[in-house]
Amino acid sequence: MNHAFDKFGGKIVGGDVVSSPVMFINLAITGHALTGPNGNPSWMTRDAARVGDLGCVTGPLGGSSGGLESLLSGKDKQGKEVLINRHFHPTPRIKLGQKLVQLGVKCGMDISDGLVDDLKKLARSNSTSILIDMSAIPVDSELLPIFGAESIEHALNGGEDYELLFTAPSVIVKDIQRKVESEISVIGVLLQTIFQRVK
Repeated sequence: MNHAFDKFGGKIVGGDVVSSPVMFINLAITGHALTGPNGNPSWMTRDAARVGDLGCVTGPLGGSSGGLESLLSGKDKQGKEVLINRHFHPTPRIKLGQKLVQLGVKCGMDISDGLVDDLKKLARSNSTSILIDMSAIPVDSELLPIFGAESIEHALNGGEDYELLFTAPSVIVKDIQRKVESEISVIGVLLQTIFQRVK
């Protein structure tokens, strides 16, 4: 935890004085909102999307899941070290998330439960559907030599990549793509519907 706080900012300032036969960790995190493009405090929430917004993700997906499967398979781990490292040491997109807020993104979340599950959560939170272009999903290139056609399953359902899923109007997305060096993939669009689903 200290290593993560050193890298991303933060301090451990206290703890519960209790004992237990099993180890458990309880976290309470406080912070403050960044300033958005209008100068007011701003942050991303799951329920701030609008019909017509583009659905976007940061970075490649599926690496952590591929690393976990490599570990659980019990097979030779040679050539799979990068994926295993992605599973044990995911990089949270703290700075990128802050930059997205500053550029006007209001709706977003991290991808912790897998892209499909997290898309469903976002759709439910906004009473929309999300139409996805499967060819636009950024599959981690490290998966392909090992998992071949199964790589897309890791990208869609694996989870624990901790990349960002966000929505924004096309004009904001274009601005982000001009100003942000990180990989940003437009994977779909939000549609109005009485059902909340991912298509």
